[in-house]
Amino acid sequence: MQVSLLIGAAGEGKTTALLQTICDLVNNSNEWQVLWHDDPSSPFPAEFIARLPKGRTWLIASDDAELIARRVYETTQLLTDRRDIQFLLCGRDTDWKQQEQTDLIGTRIM
Repeated sequence: MQVSLLIGAAGEGKTTALLQTICDLVNNSNEWQVLWHDDPSSPFPAEFIARLPKGRTWLIASDDAELIARRVYETTQLLTDRRDIQFLLCGRDTDWKQQEQTDLIGTRIM
């Protein structure tokens, strides 16, 4: 399992880089399945993600990392045996710091 976080200032192209990465993955490989968490007001679906079928590589992506980071971290603790699920998160550094998620940076989940 891998969690990748892209943070930076507003207007630096983080969302564009996130979307380009996703497009490259799905256009160049049949094994990737992407789930986009696009509603930051909805709960992060940890139980759903834990039941994803094996045999493909799953990418869970979100452009509102600061709002779901804690739940993503908790989800990864349930999925320690899953190497087929990856997370790609993106957010503004100011929002990240405001949500006090800095303690999650540097956490390595294997």
